[in-house]
Amino acid sequence: MGVIVLAVATLAAASYLSGQGKGSKLWLRLLFWVLSFLQLGWQIPHFASVAIYGGMGLIAWTHYRLLSGRKYPVVSLLFVLAAWSLLLGRRLISATYSLPNYSLAIAIFAWLVATIYLSQARKTKVIALKRKSTAITNAFLGKVARVFCTILFIFSWLVSIRAGLLNSPLYFWQTVGISALAIHLFSQHLTLYWRKSDLTALFVIGLQTLYICKELIPNSIRNQALDFSVAVSQRSYFPESVFGVTLFPYVMLFVLIASWLYKQKKTQLALYSEDLTLILGIVLTSLSLVNPTWRSLNLLLSTLTLSYIVRIRQPMRNSLVYCTHLLGLITLVNAIAVIDPNLDLAGWGSICLGLMIIEWSFYLRQIGYKRSKVATPIKQSCWYFGLLLSAVSYTYFVAVNSAWGLLWLTAPLMLSLIAKYTANIRQRRLATIISCLALILVQILVFEQLPARLFCLLAAIGLMFVNAFNLRRTFVTVIHLGLAIALVASLFDPAIGNHVSSYREWLSVGGVIILLLYRLRLFLLKTSDAPKFGYISQRTAFGILGVGRETQNFKVVSKYLQAADYWAIFLIGIELLVISGLYSVLPNLKIDPYFGHYLVTTALLTVAILWRYGKQPNNLVLYTLTWLGGIFAAELVRLFASSSLVLATSNIILGLVALVIVVLLAESNTPWARLNLSYIPLLYAALGIFWRLSSFNAYTGLLTLGAAFILLNTQQSNEQINRLVKYLGFAGISGGIYELVIYQMQSASVGNIADSLTIFSLVAGAIAFSYRLLAWWYRQRSISTLFNLSLSQVVPIAHCHWAISSILKIIAAGIAIETNTPGLMLVSIATSFCLGVYALIQGRDIDPATTKQNNQNDWWVYVGLVEIVATLVYSRLIISKLSFFDPWRIVFTCAIALLIYQIPWQNFGWRSTPWQRSALIIPALMALITAEDISVLSLVISALFYLRIAYAQKIFAGAISAWDLSTGL
Repeated sequence: MGVIVLAVATLAAASYLSGQGKGSKLWLRLLFWVLSFLQLGWQIPHFASVAIYGGMGLIAWTHYRLLSGRKYPVVSLLFVLAAWSLLLGRRLISATYSLPNYSLAIAIFAWLVATIYLSQARKTKVIALKRKSTAITNAFLGKVARVFCTILFIFSWLVSIRAGLLNSPLYFWQTVGISALAIHLFSQHLTLYWRKSDLTALFVIGLQTLYICKELIPNSIRNQALDFSVAVSQRSYFPESVFGVTLFPYVMLFVLIASWLYKQKKTQLALYSEDLTLILGIVLTSLSLVNPTWRSLNLLLSTLTLSYIVRIRQPMRNSLVYCTHLLGLITLVNAIAVIDPNLDLAGWGSICLGLMIIEWSFYLRQIGYKRSKVATPIKQSCWYFGLLLSAVSYTYFVAVNSAWGLLWLTAPLMLSLIAKYTANIRQRRLATIISCLALILVQILVFEQLPARLFCLLAAIGLMFVNAFNLRRTFVTVIHLGLAIALVASLFDPAIGNHVSSYREWLSVGGVIILLLYRLRLFLLKTSDAPKFGYISQRTAFGILGVGRETQNFKVVSKYLQAADYWAIFLIGIELLVISGLYSVLPNLKIDPYFGHYLVTTALLTVAILWRYGKQPNNLVLYTLTWLGGIFAAELVRLFASSSLVLATSNIILGLVALVIVVLLAESNTPWARLNLSYIPLLYAALGIFWRLSSFNAYTGLLTLGAAFILLNTQQSNEQINRLVKYLGFAGISGGIYELVIYQMQSASVGNIADSLTIFSLVAGAIAFSYRLLAWWYRQRSISTLFNLSLSQVVPIAHCHWAISSILKIIAAGIAIETNTPGLMLVSIATSFCLGVYALIQGRDIDPATTKQNNQNDWWVYVGLVEIVATLVYSRLIISKLSFFDPWRIVFTCAIALLIYQIPWQNFGWRSTPWQRSALIIPALMALITAEDISVLSLVISALFYLRIAYAQKIFAGAISAWDLSTGL
């Protein structure tokens, strides 16, 4: 078989190589013949393996020797590879079981083919513009060769892996060799095309190569290494976690590769390489998490690697700096946890504080340096991670809840130092704000321990002075005074306690603190009014005496003035809210030794407000003092009586006294005179009504009248409000009178509802007559107002009461007629008659401005006459003795009508028209009403009446009509 193969190969190559020149082609011809003649030594033991690997070695040497030439004999070398393929094929056909022995040779063959066409691909880029057809052919052949070689590489790798797993670990040497050839090939491909796929292949192949290398280590040595790692880590669980450290050099290798790619200006590939490295680093870290020792080493190596990346990357990326910094902190914390796994929360909080101090100390050290691309990101990283560490340590101290929390004072201290020494205004403002907030938060850590709390507050107050000068803002001084107030309150804590039941004592303490705040404000005000220029010496002033420089302290003083005012107002509001809530339940409060705190608190608040705003009052201060005065008076009354009626009386009395005080203040030449004083009596009147709502007796009506009197005697600046208040006052008068009447009716047990309504009607009518007469009396004396209301506004109030009285009287009359039980008969008739007279009197009213009669008043005449007629009818219905006049009612009606018609009403202020019209219709109506039993005499009298009227008017037709009417009737 060897002779046959030799003959076929010789004849196939002779036809091509016989015409080639000398030099390299002669060597290739000789190499071809040598490989062909090796077929003859196949019977020699181990000759096939030597021939196959030796031949491949000669071909590889020839390939690299020819690469430097100007023209590469591709076809000739392929014939040589064909001869070698015959050797390999013959061996595999004759001994299939020996395939694993030649997997490396197959890979070398694929590598050579791929390398040949890779070299041609480089030349294709050069000749692509000159010989497009040749370039296209070479590109096509290159793709075919790439696919062919890829298949051979994968096949040989799988064969070697299978042999290593099933036969002998020595076969893994071939796997490593195959991987090395693939790495070399893909590295060449990467430098030619710069593709991410080639880089990914290099990453994966290299990683698996590194992993397979462990199989090359003898089992005994490998077991010893694993035992050693277990002994070092003191963990037997998951010993493979050591790979998180042993495979880490590969991460460093790819970091170097990424750096090389950056130098080659392949930024995208470099970033992709870093991403691959990051993924591998995360995987390795995950592997080592279960073992504290390897986890610590992995984190340390990761930190060092990232530090190297940060140093070599230009421009520096802030995200890398922050990641490196964070990883370094994690590494350090993990190492501490490994060294002392039983560290308690207080210890961890102290460690985090120590790290925070280191971070911010480094930040302070960097402040004086000039800004650079390296220092600035590192400095900012120290700032942010210092904040993170302070927050983490705070959570630990909150969980501990002990005096260890005092250590956290170092956080605001460092922040204040940063604010003091930094030149960046924004950074100074931010550091100061965080420091102020931290000084508030640290109080929570030691709130339960009184000595620690006092020390913490003292330290915070001292540190806030620094913050106040670092940032001259009002909210800083507000926090400063808030801490001082907390210190004062803490001093009272041992004596009072913080129980809910001790709120009364705290009210008094709050009043004292308010006075102290206003005393501090007064002191600061005097300081700010002092001369604001400090004089310097003549030498310093260069011979100019009196040159001054304004100190900056006065800006801080003005902020403390505002803060003192804000805190005092806040505390006044809180205390006022509390005592106002107690005011609503004042009658139910127990009189005990602690009751005096209410009086003391109210007095202190009043004194404090007068001290602060006595010379600069405003309406809010005025109403607050009014409210406090009402509360104080109620508290004094509560010492002697618990009745709400007594409290109502005291408030009404206060309202009456306030009327006098308001007049005196309004006439004085003080700032109080410019305020809206008119609401003060109204407030007391409202309180009086509030306290009397739950009571009803003989005196509640008087209280209502008192409140109404207060309302009527106040004058509001707004006309609409003033009118509303006056109307409410008049309504209060009516309500008070009705209350008195109703109580008397209840006491007297009035018989029926008709009598009750009659009394109500009488009261309403009396009120109407009173207002109307009062308006008339004022008008006669040329007084145009009543209770600061014009008389034209008072008269409608009287009319309203007249209307109410009339409606009530009509209802009462209906009920009395239906039940036939009139009790107050004469009162009822008199009331009805008076209501009619009221309407008639209103009908003669003359406009005082124009002295002209008002035609609209005719309706009052009609209503008055109707009401009088209705009164007469009602009287007849309820008084049976008046039936004596029934036969003569037409006569009396005609006589009265004639009298009404003849009287010259215009001489008395009325218009005669409504009277005469009413006189004409009254007899006719009476005749129609009594048509069933009317007598002839009554008809004759009616006819004579109308004849008289017709004669007076000289209307003959009217007389004839009247006569006909009478005859018909």
